[in-house]
Amino acid sequence: MRTPWFRWYYALGLILAFGALVFALILEYGENLMPCALCQLQRGAFLLIGLSFLFALTKRLSYHLVYNLAWLNTFWCAFGLYFALRQLWLMHYAQHQTDICGGSLSFLFSHLPLGAALKSAFLG
Repeated sequence: MRTPWFRWYYALGLILAFGALVFALILEYGENLMPCALCQLQRGAFLLIGLSFLFALTKRLSYHLVYNLAWLNTFWCAFGLYFALRQLWLMHYAQHQTDICGGSLSFLFSHLPLGAALKSAFLG
């Protein structure tokens, strides 16, 4: 039996999403670059994209489910794109180059109230 054409796209998406996560982990642990809140939220978006591609790759999907999964992946991609563009904007217009990103998510949630931590995480 032939593999449906869209399964190749799911496999490629899975490889790219988890490849980006592996690269981020190599930078974090190999190069000792600590991720900021925006970096961690981008990783979360890549993880959700990869998991949805993994689900699509391992299940037999109807046309309706393929259509809904495409919209879900579009949402996760827009979610990650927002954080990537926000981080690039902050890096471009930063006043001081030493403290562009700020703290990690665990630091924000342990030292700030929930509303302030969420605002700080989403706005950088």
